[in-house]
Amino acid sequence: MKILLKLLPGLLPLLVYIIIDSFLPPKTAISVAISFGIIQFVLIGIIKKQWDKFILLDTVLLSLLGGISIIFDNEVFFLWKPALIETLLVLLLAIIYFTNINILFKWMGHYMEIPEITEEQTIEFRKNLLTLLILFTLHIALIVFSIYNLSHEWWAFISGVLLYIIMGVWLIAQLIINKINLNYRKKELVPILNDQLQIINVANRDEVHNGSKMLHPVVHLYVFNNEGNLLLQKRSNKKEIQPGKWDASVGGHIAYNEKPEDALFREAKEEIGLKKFIPQLIHHYIWESQIEKELVFVFVTKILDQNQLKLGKEVNELRWWTKKEIFSQLGKQFFTPNLEYEFLNILDKIWKS
Repeated sequence: MKILLKLLPGLLPLLVYIIIDSFLPPKTAISVAISFGIIQFVLIGIIKKQWDKFILLDTVLLSLLGGISIIFDNEVFFLWKPALIETLLVLLLAIIYFTNINILFKWMGHYMEIPEITEEQTIEFRKNLLTLLILFTLHIALIVFSIYNLSHEWWAFISGVLLYIIMGVWLIAQLIINKINLNYRKKELVPILNDQLQIINVANRDEVHNGSKMLHPVVHLYVFNNEGNLLLQKRSNKKEIQPGKWDASVGGHIAYNEKPEDALFREAKEEIGLKKFIPQLIHHYIWESQIEKELVFVFVTKILDQNQLKLGKEVNELRWWTKKEIFSQLGKQFFTPNLEYEFLNILDKIWKS
């Protein structure tokens, strides 16, 4: 909304015309809009001591459109006018799409500071432009079809209300897609650390699991109950790493810009349905296997309400274990290497069975 407000000055003459054209005669509407543009152009020039070329361009285009409207002031032109206005918009979008999108960024930069645009953002912007071009072109075709083949009421609906519906649906779809993509990127991107445990880059999960040995942070949680038993999860058989083996109660990556505790609560909810618990950080260490290198934060907690536990999609089974039962299965490919290391070097020292 703030961006739209900053861009508003360059669009005001056109917006004024669109609003008043619906209830004033064409000559009066265009005269008022042009007068408004001239006054706005002069006032902003005096206040800012800089002539706004974009307002001037907007006003000139309105003058041309107004002149055409006055010259061809008849029923046929009245029906064609929405399609012609939309065609001007399509031509502008086409120029931007097929030449250089910097034209639009230059215009936006006239009213607000534009950060450096990445290649990925440019590609995404061009995709949105192409979508708008297709939508507007199809809508123009529908208007023309309605002029010669449908009733006046249908023409009025297609040339006006339908456009708002199309744009509304498109905007809502964009918001939903952006929200999904944002959540996906937040979850999938993990920070890459140097030997001093400082963040130096980001990567996706596939990149840190392909043998690159890029150091990245993860969380492990061990859940105990009042009887002193330890909850372990059996990993899904569909897991690429250590499928079907017993592992920590909860385990997962820390996403980029995410705190270890936040990652812990997110993973606990996703994997075992655990929401209410108080975690305690007891250790951290670097774990290196054939395919990855992790900075592991080990947490423990005790829960009273076991009814909140439920299987997540990536978990085959949950089970409470005694210390003796775990000892009896060590070294038999029953547990993940991480679990055996943490049990022998960390949990065994604090677990009072």
